[in-house]
Amino acid sequence: GQSCKIGRNGLSSRDASCLQVIIFKMPPENISTDYYLERIAHIAALEKAGINPYPAEPPKRTHRNVELKEGFEALSGSIVSVVGRMLSKRIHGGLTFAHIDDGSAAIQAVLQRNVLKDFYPVARDYFGVGDFIGATGILKATKTGEISVWAQEVSMLAKALRVAPHKILDPEIQQRQRYLYTLVDAEARNKFRIRSQIVQQMREYFIGRLGCL
Repeated sequence: GQSCKIGRNGLSSRDASCLQVIIFKMPPENISTDYYLERIAHIAALEKAGINPYPAEPPKRTHRNVELKEGFEALSGSIVSVVGRMLSKRIHGGLTFAHIDDGSAAIQAVLQRNVLKDFYPVARDYFGVGDFIGATGILKATKTGEISVWAQEVSMLAKALRVAPHKILDPEIQQRQRYLYTLVDAEARNKFRIRSQIVQQMREYFIGRLGCL
């Protein structure tokens, strides 16, 4: 029964708090209430631990994931920083393995209890699939040969409240919700990337060669 009013000067502090409560207590129709409330609980736990689930600072990144994989021989043993969306998480005792996708490729981050210390249970329990995270650590392969970032530091960049689908087959959703389609479909992302490069080349030609604005 609570309502929020927006005046000429925007939301008052009271109404802003009211709107925040309404947003967090009303899950979107396409996800389960249990999942949504679990993610809200994760946000509360992160804030209690002193971690902002939506920090304003830009993410720290030294390389794209594809650069680390293609240049592994030269970069192996160096300190690198990666960012991206967590695609998976596996927990084995004092180790947590997470695959991070930045749009160029997915790379594994290895979180170790004996390295992250008190922060390890926070990352293990409250960093989840769909979240955008960052990891800084040593680039080296695991015993099975998988190229990985052995994290010395992990950070939350944006906590996800919705479930991202694995695939989108509905043509209408593909057209109307391009942000979602390109998030989960690598081929769709690549098409947009190629289109952007073509447009950029055309602009440079018309500006540089013909003097057009």
